[in-house]
This record gives sequence, C-alpha cells and structure tokens, in this order.
Amino acid sequence: MVKEYYTNHYTVGSYFLSKFSVEAIVTFAQCFTQSVLNYYMINLQMGFITFTLLVYVLGMASTAVAVLMGAFVNDPGIAQELLPLLFVPQLVRLY
Repeated sequence: MVKEYYTNHYTVGSYFLSKFSVEAIVTFAQCFTQSVLNYYMINLQMGFITFTLLVYVLGMASTAVAVLMGAFVNDPGIAQELLPLLFVPQLVRLY
C-alpha cells in the first residue's frame, strides 16, 4: 500500500473500500459454505437465512478485529500473542 500511495495510484479510501468489498464477498462465500454444511448436518431449528446472516455478521466482525489488530500492533511477536483473541470467537461461532 505504501508504494501505491506515494506514486498516487489510488487513495487510502479507495484501497480500503476495495479491500473491504473483496473481504465481504470472500467472507460471505466462506460463511455460506459453512452454514450449508452445519445447518443440514445438525438439523437446526432456526431459519437457514437467519443462521447464515448470523454467521456472516460474526465473520465480518472477526475480520474487522483482525484489521484493527494489524493496525495497532507493530511487532509480529505481539500479534501472535493476540491471535487467540481473534480465533476463539471464530471457532466458537454460534455453538
């Protein structure tokens, strides 16, 4: 991002908008796949769309926390120590 910013290829806003758009699509694809598998294997009683949207919202929140953690932490060692804060909510999800 730094090289593109200094050569005026695009602004920070357009970079994050495009990054957010791609992450939103990828996160939805992952959450949809997980929802299809889990919903029918577990035979959940709630509606499929509700379940999928809940998993998607949790996935987007986890993505936001990961971006926030990447913005605040300069040392990779500290980032590794903070990884459980990011991964545990994703593993627990709605179960």
